[in-house]
Amino acid sequence: MTRIEKFTISSISMVFLGAALLTAPRQTASPEDVVSFPLYPLEVEASETAEKVVRGETPTKLRISSIAVDAAVREANVERNDWGFFEDAVSFWNGSARPGEGGNVVLYAHRKSLFGLLSQVKIGDSVIVGTQNGSFRYTISSFRVVSPEQLEVFAPTDEEQLTLLTCTNPDDADRLVVIARPSFSFGELL
Repeated sequence: MTRIEKFTISSISMVFLGAALLTAPRQTASPEDVVSFPLYPLEVEASETAEKVVRGETPTKLRISSIAVDAAVREANVERNDWGFFEDAVSFWNGSARPGEGGNVVLYAHRKSLFGLLSQVKIGDSVIVGTQNGSFRYTISSFRVVSPEQLEVFAPTDEEQLTLLTCTNPDDADRLVVIARPSFSFGELL
């Protein structure tokens, strides 16, 4: 397939995806619903700056503009039911994948602090994860509420996804899980 054919297919795909996003009803997270809107990464020719992005680096920054999250990210452990939390940063579970290397990238924070508005994200909202040498853009595609025992949210995945996790209610009985799929990566730092 020639470069022009790839560009044409990508352009047509982006038009259809844009139309679908504009006409799709905006949803907010609800404990009763499992909402999903399939978003597939488009094949996009890498720009000269995008090729400089180093894949597999630990996340250092998280931005979710739709809910005013702009926070540092720090590496943390999760062992048994002991979660490594930070008051001033989003936690990156060090047992998960790193942005750009494929697999499940897991970030979590307290509902009472940095992820207090996570339940208000909408399908189609952008999430940007920064690393030391670049940034990765994800698009929210689904969310659900699970019990703390449902540890499959930490499981490796065949395709890259970003999993955002927080508690849902005052007694921390459930977890809100927000899934975002890669949109594209670019070389600009946050």
